[in-house]
This record gives sequence, C-alpha cells and structure tokens, in this order.
Amino acid sequence: MRCDMDERQECESCGGDYHLMSVDGLILCQHCRDEYYRKEYSSFYPHFILSDEIDRHNFLVNFFFNNLSDQEKDKIISDYIERGKELFPPFVAQLKALYKDYVDEYHEEFTDWMDNLPGVQEVRQ
Repeated sequence: MRCDMDERQECESCGGDYHLMSVDGLILCQHCRDEYYRKEYSSFYPHFILSDEIDRHNFLVNFFFNNLSDQEKDKIISDYIERGKELFPPFVAQLKALYKDYVDEYHEEFTDWMDNLPGVQEVRQ
C-alpha cells in the first residue's frame, strides 16, 4: 500500500524538481517560475526596479537614459536643473518597454524578488 504523502513533488510545467515553490496554486521549479513571473507579472517590473537603490540606478543610467535621444537627454537634464527634485519627465510608453528589457536581462534577480512576495511558498520535498 502506498501513501499519497510519500509521492514526490515535481514542477507542474516541466516535471523538474529543482527549488520547487507554490505560486498561484501551481508548483513550479525555478526555471518555470522565471518564465511564469515574466509572463504573468510584467506589471510588477517597475516595483521590482524601483525597490532597490542599485537596480533603480542601473535602470535609470544604463537602460532609460542610454535609450534617449540627445535632445531628450538635454530636456531631462535641463528640466531637472530647473525644477530640482523631479527625476524625469513622463516617457511612459518608453519606460514600459525599457522595464521589460531590464527584467529580461535581470530575470534571475526578478524571480528571486518575486519569490519573496506574500503568497509564494517553498514546496518541501
């Protein structure tokens, strides 16, 4: 007779068993969580990027600012100097695309960050 409690847990997406966690009622391995988070939680990109000083700086300097034209860079710097505390004017559509590019490059860090949000639980083997 076999006990259901002895059944080995595995990823519901790929069948793997590395670092399983329960997310939204699904048991997923680290690789599948990485893909799932980027697909289902893109609205969290700004929160992730802005939650950490290093990520915020890296995004603003290496992604946002570098993707602007010289005229846009000049406007941001001029506006910043004139207004003082504002970080940058609203380039909303451009920011959304850049958020995605940033998380695509730093997807492992995004997955780690998402894993620490409420509702995500490690699955014990």
